[in-house]
Amino acid sequence: MTNEKRSAASSEAHKALDTIQQMKRAAMRRATPSRWFGALIALLAGSLVSLSAADLRQYTVFIILLMVLVISYQRQKTGVSAKTFPVKTMVLGLIILVPLFFLMIIAAQLLQESFGHVSASLLCGGIFSVIVYLLSLVERRWYDKINVEEVQ
Repeated sequence: MTNEKRSAASSEAHKALDTIQQMKRAAMRRATPSRWFGALIALLAGSLVSLSAADLRQYTVFIILLMVLVISYQRQKTGVSAKTFPVKTMVLGLIILVPLFFLMIIAAQLLQESFGHVSASLLCGGIFSVIVYLLSLVERRWYDKINVEEVQ
């Protein structure tokens, strides 16, 4: 009879742990931003490069405000944020994105003679947008990898 009680308690504890793991995975899926969010942030970041390269810096304030609104909407929509965010990923992103931002502006200014003022700015802004979007996809895969590891 004692073995039956231990076995019943053990199976109940196992079911409770499985339920907790399922809840963690569901919360992580909810906290992971959609692909549209990554695409919108990438588009706005690329437009920042384009405007800066085209010497239209007075309009960058509007793009930054749009970014704030998009991020605020996303946070409000999900109602949660991922607690586990690797500092290495953030530092790596900043090490890549900040210099790349300025390099794209410089490249656009150098390419203005070849492609024209508007085309060079749009080209470099588009390249920066693609890079930011690819980084957002890498982050999504990182979140998915965390969810898979927690299952095992």
